[in-house]
Amino acid sequence: MRAYTVQVPPSGVPDDAILVAEGFAWWAVVFGPLWFLWQGLWASAIGLAVLQTAVSIIVEAWLGPAAAAVPAFGIALLVGFTARDWRRWRLERRGFRFADVLIADSADAAELRWFARQPSGTGAPA
Repeated sequence: MRAYTVQVPPSGVPDDAILVAEGFAWWAVVFGPLWFLWQGLWASAIGLAVLQTAVSIIVEAWLGPAAAAVPAFGIALLVGFTARDWRRWRLERRGFRFADVLIADSADAAELRWFARQPSGTGAPA
């Protein structure tokens, strides 16, 4: 089971809600800036790429190439723990608001649960 937060757009239409999975983002760890680009987090992707490059260059110059892996791994773990929060923050900056938390086996099941909670025909969140 996984937790999903429901983010409703400024229009308030439940059909346009976005579900954001909670928890560790393995794909963000593995692909880093590419994951952020896929999620539409352009500034975060550029910032992460610059940070990873700068840290790698600095640590490699001071301690050698083997030591550069340690901070790179640390940054990747930090990204994995916070990537979904960054996505939610971006949605908030675009005017989306938190509406609900759903627990489900999959994103599809969470979406079905979200629509089952909506009053029929009203178009407003419950």
